[in-house]
Amino acid sequence: MITPPTATNTAPIIRLRNVSKTYKVGEVEIPALRNVNLEIPPASFIVIVGVSGSGKTTLLNLIGGIDKPTSGQVIVDSEDVSKKHSSELVKFRRQKIGFVFQASNLLSTLTVEENVEAGLELLPLSNKQIIERTTRYLLAVGIEDKRKKFPFQLSGGDQQRAAITRALAREPKIVLADEPTGQLDERTGYKIVDLMKIGVIYCGATVVIVTHNEEIAKMADMIVRLKDGQVAEIRKKS
Repeated sequence: MITPPTATNTAPIIRLRNVSKTYKVGEVEIPALRNVNLEIPPASFIVIVGVSGSGKTTLLNLIGGIDKPTSGQVIVDSEDVSKKHSSELVKFRRQKIGFVFQASNLLSTLTVEENVEAGLELLPLSNKQIIERTTRYLLAVGIEDKRKKFPFQLSGGDQQRAAITRALAREPKIVLADEPTGQLDERTGYKIVDLMKIGVIYCGATVVIVTHNEEIAKMADMIVRLKDGQVAEIRKKS
């Protein structure tokens, strides 16, 4: 059984201060984000919405240390990610970030169980702890009965469940998901979003989902709407 953590800190776990990101394609500069200021509380379920090209994925990549801002600060769990070197970012992501993408990105030659275990091998855990944690999260996400199956033997929904299990089992402080329901039917998509809330309930994680689905956005604690690379609206659940 997974015991929900007790929240002790209410300070924002993610802060963006005057963040801009510009990509250069040849001689052309393309602004993806412009002067974004944002604070995200810990142990919350956040949805970022906006049309294609509004800067949603760029914002997610900056929070996860996959990319760096052109200007401004990205502070995650009191660390200024924008100032970290490549080797430091690898360590930062390993220790604090879990990723879920539109494609499950499961290793095709490994079973569900082995995919989850592979995500734990770089953590300071014994083999016994890895096996125990894998089992706990397979049960929590409801995919324990698929643990010996390979990705090609799973439906699209079950592949995403396995990917979510892999991310949550690492017990990261933050889970970042880029269109995790984009390739699924509507009903399965809602189930996947509900499962991702396990990260908030049982891990005390902050879960940030990028989506264009307005119905999914209604399930969030806070909605951040982007337009033309800027924050157009922040709406919190009343």
